[in-house]
Amino acid sequence: MNGKKDNIILLVISLLVLVVGIFPLFKNSFIDTHDVNLYPIWLYEFDQGIQAGHFLPRWSPDFWLGYGSPLFNFIQPLFYCLSELVHLVGFGLLNSIKVVIALSFGLGFLSMYLLGKEIWKDKGSGFLCAVIFTFFPYRLGLVYIRGDFAEFLATALIPLVLFAFLKLGQKRRLGYFLLSSFSLALIFLAHNIQVVLFLPILLIYLLVVFRKEIKKVILPIFLAGITGLGIASFFVFPALLEEKYLAVSTMYTGQYDFHEHFLKIADFLSLKWDNDHFFQIGIIGIVILCFVIYVLSKKIVGLPRKNIYFFLILMVGSIAACFSISTFFWESTPFFKFVQYPWRVLSFVALALSILGGMIFRTKIVHLFFKEKIPKFVPAIALALIVVFANLFFAQPVSYLEKESDEAYNPYRQLYSEANLETTYRKENEQLIQSEKLNIYTLIPEFVPKGTNVELLKNQIAGTISDQLKKKEEFRILKIEALRGRIEWKEQQINSYNYSFEINSEQESSIRVNNFWFPGWQAFLDGEEQSIEHDNDFQAMVFDLPPGNHVLQLKFSSTPIRRIGGVITIITLGIWLVLLIIYFLRTVVLKNNDKSSPKIR
Repeated sequence: MNGKKDNIILLVISLLVLVVGIFPLFKNSFIDTHDVNLYPIWLYEFDQGIQAGHFLPRWSPDFWLGYGSPLFNFIQPLFYCLSELVHLVGFGLLNSIKVVIALSFGLGFLSMYLLGKEIWKDKGSGFLCAVIFTFFPYRLGLVYIRGDFAEFLATALIPLVLFAFLKLGQKRRLGYFLLSSFSLALIFLAHNIQVVLFLPILLIYLLVVFRKEIKKVILPIFLAGITGLGIASFFVFPALLEEKYLAVSTMYTGQYDFHEHFLKIADFLSLKWDNDHFFQIGIIGIVILCFVIYVLSKKIVGLPRKNIYFFLILMVGSIAACFSISTFFWESTPFFKFVQYPWRVLSFVALALSILGGMIFRTKIVHLFFKEKIPKFVPAIALALIVVFANLFFAQPVSYLEKESDEAYNPYRQLYSEANLETTYRKENEQLIQSEKLNIYTLIPEFVPKGTNVELLKNQIAGTISDQLKKKEEFRILKIEALRGRIEWKEQQINSYNYSFEINSEQESSIRVNNFWFPGWQAFLDGEEQSIEHDNDFQAMVFDLPPGNHVLQLKFSSTPIRRIGGVITIITLGIWLVLLIIYFLRTVVLKNNDKSSPKIR
């Protein structure tokens, strides 16, 4: 496909395809998904941290009814950062989330177009790959059924990373080094679990493609990988090295145990589209698979067989990993228990089938339906429309919610409304909250300090709400409780990282500050730093006070690991920006031709 006219036509059709995909987002209400409350609540808390002046709000003070949580020390921040940027421009929280989802659709389309075009050396193939990828049922399910928008963003970045590293290995030029390192950094920040799954695939792909010239490509690829990790190290290092302080077993046990989430063959072939059925590969997927098998049975010259076999094996392996026959694989592979749901690998089925679908333009089969003399964009558009209409049923949510204000997603109000509307039952002279059904997105069991008695804490919180059901504003647990002795106190919260308490202790007392301890918290009593005792059921901070008036200050500061990660990010990003300026000066300002672009040796 050549010519400016063809390019304009493809661009217009691409935009129309994307509009069809994202149109259900922009009704005057929010889509109802599995995690419908997660993103608005967590973005609300992220925004409060940004408003308080924190570049990355590692501590979220409003979860667990005021005990707090180091949520964004571990949860991938990219989706929330992008949503916050949109929010700061003037959009509400819900609309900001919608905008970033729409941008993720566009990013995935562009990324897959670039990768498909590069592999098949044809714009029509790239366009078809992008349409198949955009309308693959599982990826649509990430948005319209599961509501896992961060994972959807990560899947949109995967083809871009593959494209960037593929071009870096081929050309070894500065522009591709910048793109590969930065796109890798973005995926580190986009979704923890997809990173664990994707990195081995990236490494194997590069080994397969560049097996014969590995000595030439290993250095630039290694440097790009290290640079990408360096840029993301402000998040990656603390997330990895401070995880030991959390009750991490809750991330892969109980409802998150992968043994409970294998698929059945019927799930792949189901025609249903609801909360329990979003795992289909669809009619298009089956057609592509049959087509690939047919093509491989013929001796067609000129096909990129390394790529065909790699993505075919990736597709078959990913499908197998969704079934219980792969149990040993999941049990024996380090870190994979954190994946929780084996069917997450369907994102790689989407990747593989999309790439393989572009093969049609490298065979003569297309000419069985279209004459050779017609412009190539005609069959490309026709096939894309078939893909869209075949999968249009999947490009919609099951239901919508009523639109609410941003303030409705304050964690305190969400905890109250969820409990009051869904899990409260009335008895004579008694109101009781079922603690196990409180809003989980305000009570995140994975991100409490190790040693916390979660059930006991939930019961305490449930009891607090039961005592205050008549109050419809904030439900805050008392920040300070006297364990021994008598005290009077008042609080001055300076910001989410800094508390100050004026305490009058009539006698020697012991107090508990109902705030989780976590590395970074420091305590100062009357200006002198104090050790923090936290060996109790709630992992809350406990202090002994002598008689008299005191000022107790609590500050949440950086740890050595966070500081080291931040310094590495600043240095690496600084080097990356310098290289970007050099690249810009050489390729844009001076308008050098492609041959003068510097190589990495």
